[in-house]
Amino acid sequence: MELVSSFGEAAEGCERAGFDGIEIHGAHGYLICQFLGTRTNRRDDRWGGGLGGRSLFLKEVIREVRNRTSERFLVCVRISPEHEVGGHPSREPGAVQNDGRMGRGHDTHLMLGRIQGAPGRGRPPDDNTNIQR
Repeated sequence: MELVSSFGEAAEGCERAGFDGIEIHGAHGYLICQFLGTRTNRRDDRWGGGLGGRSLFLKEVIREVRNRTSERFLVCVRISPEHEVGGHPSREPGAVQNDGRMGRGHDTHLMLGRIQGAPGRGRPPDDNTNIQR
């Protein structure tokens, strides 16, 4: 898939430029986050359906990045334990990490949620979402 290949090409270029590693951004509504979400990914092919299918795009990106970079190159994956689509909270992306379905090949992943008591964008200050642990 050309899009997956582009992630690998970008990582390869970063390593050639002297970077120690990269972060694959799969949070905040970006493309990987959209594949992971039940509200945004309504595909009925291998890229959709259950959590295994929805996480496949991320796993393929990680694999491609690893295939095109050296073993010493650091790969971090950022996913959200929660995200919102159209004002509706979803906790599904956090389940990707908890189920170990991101596969191997990345060095670490960041799961960032809102701090308890911190209002989110467009929400009243008393409406808080707890992060999934």
